[in-house]
Formats: sequence, C-alpha cells, structure tokens
Amino acid sequence: MTTTPTIIRNGTVQDLQARMMAEKARRADFVVTADRITVEGNRLVIIGDEHTDTMTMVVGPDAIETMADRFSLPLPFLREAHRRGETPTPTGDLIADLDAEGKSTVYAEAFAAMIRARVATPGKNSAPTKVLLRTWKPEQAGDPFYLRAVLSDRYSILDNLETFMATAKGIEQAGVETKIVGIDYTDKRMRVRFVAPGVKYVAEEFLKGYRNPFAGRRDPRHTAPAEPLIFAGFELANSEIGGGAMTLTPRFEIQICTNGLRVNFDVFRSIHLGGRQDVGEISESVATQMKRLEVITSQVADTVVKFLDPEFVKAAVESLQAKANKSLEDPKSTLEQVAKELRFTEQEENDVFAMFMSGGQNTAGGVLQAVTAAAQLAADPERAAELEDLGIRALELAAR
Repeated sequence: MTTTPTIIRNGTVQDLQARMMAEKARRADFVVTADRITVEGNRLVIIGDEHTDTMTMVVGPDAIETMADRFSLPLPFLREAHRRGETPTPTGDLIADLDAEGKSTVYAEAFAAMIRARVATPGKNSAPTKVLLRTWKPEQAGDPFYLRAVLSDRYSILDNLETFMATAKGIEQAGVETKIVGIDYTDKRMRVRFVAPGVKYVAEEFLKGYRNPFAGRRDPRHTAPAEPLIFAGFELANSEIGGGAMTLTPRFEIQICTNGLRVNFDVFRSIHLGGRQDVGEISESVATQMKRLEVITSQVADTVVKFLDPEFVKAAVESLQAKANKSLEDPKSTLEQVAKELRFTEQEENDVFAMFMSGGQNTAGGVLQAVTAAAQLAADPERAAELEDLGIRALELAAR
C-alpha cells in the first residue's frame, strides 16, 4: 500500500486509535542532502550513500505542496505537471494509448526538470542544502516509499500520537472532566474536539429565540434539550507534515445544536522547530521523546485550566453579546453580503441561508449560528474547520 489512509470526519476515539497506531508502524523519516535527490518517471529517487539505501518514492499531493514551498517552485505548475505526468491507464485503443503515454512523458519530464534544476545548486537562490523527507514505508519489499512531505531539516517532529497522549495527560493533570465530541483526521491534519460537560454558561440573552436548525434530522448529535447552554471546551490540532503548529484553541459548544463557537484568542501554539538534524534516518530515543512530551503535557494542563474556567467562557460570550443582539433589517441581503465577503461557495451560501431560516434568530448572532451550523454539513474536515473559524467574522460583518 503506497497511498495514505482515508479521511476521518466526525470519527470516534476507536477510529483515531486505529489510525494512529497503523501510521506509527509505517513511518520512516530521512534527512538527505539535496544533491542526492533526482526524479525518474514522475517519482522521486534518493541516491543511496553510507547513511541510507537508494529509495524510490511515490509523490503524494501534500508532498507536492511542501516541495513547492521548500524549493521555491510555482505550486500550480508543479502540481499540474505531476498530475499529468502519471502513467495513464491503458484503454485498449493503441493509438489513443500511445498519444496519452507520449503526453504524460512530456509532463513527467517537466516535473523532473524543475526539481533537478533546484537541487543542482544547493545553497544558491534559496535552494536548501538538506531536507527532511517524511514517508510511509512500503508494505512489500520492492514497492516504493510514499512521500508525505518535504520539510526543513530543522522541522521538529511532533506526531499525532505523541500530541494526543500529551494532551490527554495534560487534561488529567488539570483535573477537569472532559469528553471527546468529534474527531477529524486527514493526511494533513488531526483535529480532536473536547467539551467539559460540567463547565457551562447559561446564555439566555445570547441564544434568545434560537432553535435547533437540525430538528427532525436522523442524527444523534442533534437531539439535545433546547436549553440556552454553552459548554466550555477546546480543539486540539496538529499537523505532521508542515501544515501548522500544534494548537489548542478555545471552542465552546452550543447545546441546542452542537454548533462549535471558536474564539481565536489565547490560542496555545507549539511550533515544529528544532535544531538542524544530521543526515540519515531519524530515530529518536525514548528518553528524548519523553522529555519533549513532559514539557507539552505541563503546558497543556495550564492551558486547559484556563480554557475550562467558567469565567473564561462567560467573558468570551459577553464580549460578543452586543453584536449578536443586533437585529437584521434585510436578512437576505445581509447573508448575501456575508457570503460574498467570506467567499462561500454556492452550496455553502445555500446551507447558511437554510440554517439561518431554520434557526429562527433574526440577528447577527443568528448569522454566526447559521455559519457554524453549515460547518457541520461540510464533508471536508479542513473546510469545516475554516467555516467554524469564520463564524465570529460573519457575526461582525452582519452586525456592521
């Protein structure tokens, strides 16, 4: 198997555990000098030396993105050249197959030429002298590796399993009961959403007139009592391939609809940055891993105590109260303007409008709820998180 696993959207702890353990067994990370990198037939080849054997690597879509960044190459062209350079599937039509193969060869060579040009003179024109390659091992001898990302040799590896375990220990040290209410997992990022059922704020004014827009749907997440409660919580996010730091973001949950209210201030961040690493396969000692996890665990414990403080929730909600209460004279026009400024797709705009009408709150706060409710409908975890992030921005635009 040379491809990465499927996306998890609103998964369970069991889904998360199975995914992380499977990935742990497949990881292989190498620091190589740039002059050992070449390309053959749309695949990356690492020329062996005294540190590692020669390796052939299938290039994943996220690796294309990180490669463009690391080698200062135009991403759209690099991505398109690689996509079109893949060996076409035979159709049985000899002439058509020969034509397709000829075209794919041209694109594969264009992809290779760009990479070769950048690694030919390491250290010049911003070309790196060393890079970190994050890969999946081949499942069978003779198969290629799967290239996940091309990163700086100063990238500090903090994998999802380590991050999750450190967070769980930090929550335990904080002494506040939490539960996991949602897990999203892609090749690029892990997101785990926690809620503290015992830490709640009665938001009668903030949620006045609001009703569950999901009423009548066959979804166990949307059967909560219609009480104006907001529960404290936070989201853990981490990327193993350069998609961002490990973060803990305050995220409250509205009981009526299970919408997430993300407040992007006081966010805890642990960046993936360390000292330069030596050439060869990376293999950290258990002692080194434990020392790093101890630091993160302590930081998480302090952050969790802060985020799950009832006064923190109260202050955050009350800071939005005045804007949320603003009535809308022309809701349709307001929603259209919000959709335009936030660049919603046509489907997203329709979802937001439907959630607004079902929610029954003809206020700027109703727009916030509509956007975060629409986030629950998004199939793509990354886009769902983006929509939740846009909730407060939508509130501000609607109130303006």
